[in-house]
Amino acid sequence: MSNGNLFDLLHRMQVKDRVLDWPLRVKIAVGLARGLAWLHCNRNFQVCHHNISSKCILLDQNFDPKISNFGGARLMNSNHKGSNGSSFLNGEAPEHKDVYGFGIVLLELVTGEEPSKVTSQLGVCSFGFYEAIGKSLIGQGYDGEIFQFLRVAGSCIRPIQDGRPTMLDVYKTLRAAGERHSQLTDDSDFDSDASTQTVISATNTSYRNKQMGAEITEEIE
Repeated sequence: MSNGNLFDLLHRMQVKDRVLDWPLRVKIAVGLARGLAWLHCNRNFQVCHHNISSKCILLDQNFDPKISNFGGARLMNSNHKGSNGSSFLNGEAPEHKDVYGFGIVLLELVTGEEPSKVTSQLGVCSFGFYEAIGKSLIGQGYDGEIFQFLRVAGSCIRPIQDGRPTMLDVYKTLRAAGERHSQLTDDSDFDSDASTQTVISATNTSYRNKQMGAEITEEIE
């Protein structure tokens, strides 16, 4: 990908001068949330990525996020549902791991800190992250949105899994919070085939490269 992965863009010294402004961070966060929501909620099959991090988020020439590294992905068992609609595998809801991973990535986007530093502060209330917001983002007219994104990140990394939102809820909340940014996709038809193709584009190459099974490859192609 022309812009590499999100981790390098945010944390590597050689590219740190290439500062991501807030609208671009919103585009990346919402695009990633959309892709994960589609994976979890697809009508034909549901997939848990199981290893979401900034290192597996590739960015194309337009900074559209592409999910990669599906080596540990799991099919979610749609026949066993919890009270909140979550799909269970071996007694657990594997999508909660994706929600947690997304929360860490969202904190990286808001604070500019590496995952190791973010996770070392998880014992602190999420409001403690307010002081860690990237200095280049504060006072640019986006403070309200930044705090909203930070609250969503806090909800995603709650220690009790059942207290975390679904990726679909996360996606809808972030998209609403950042709706003034014109680069966001029209979502009036999120469940339709046309809108689904936008999300598939973030994942189809990775699926083909990772022997996830003929039936999944056929669905995506």
